[in-house]
Amino acid sequence: NVPGITMNAGENGVGNVAGETFFLRGFDGTNSIFRDGVRDDGLGSRDNYNVENVEVFLGPTGADVGRGNASGYVNQSTKSPILDNVYQGSARYGTAGQIRFTGDVNHELPINAAAGSFLDGSAFRLNGLYQYGGVPGREEIERNSWGIAPSIALGLDTPTRLIFQYE
Repeated sequence: NVPGITMNAGENGVGNVAGETFFLRGFDGTNSIFRDGVRDDGLGSRDNYNVENVEVFLGPTGADVGRGNASGYVNQSTKSPILDNVYQGSARYGTAGQIRFTGDVNHELPINAAAGSFLDGSAFRLNGLYQYGGVPGREEIERNSWGIAPSIALGLDTPTRLIFQYE
């Protein structure tokens, strides 16, 4: 929750093709959505199962992201491998027969390379989502989705890092 953000859900004819937009500090922020630092058109709807954190920058953005506007921007950082073994999951059941399962597995890879090699500090991460069910109050509508996001990183905690991600 960040002060200075106003959401429009298609009210008064304001919005992009999807009908929803946001304003940062009173200025239109429609084209100010980034994913891992790369501009995202924001016309699609994405699930947040693979989002690590959301960063909000309020103020002029020309010097920061290379294209200027007065509002600011929102950056969604996806989950990347870390040097730790982490296993998390969730299961949810809701009205209209909604079920949702998410999983997040991060595992450090035991690569024995020469000291100081970028292969030291390698890890693998896998995030997944499965969702099925109806929409409360709507008889013939379902919202079903699935997603998978594998990633591998080499050289974590070294001067040279290489990260491969897919979603």
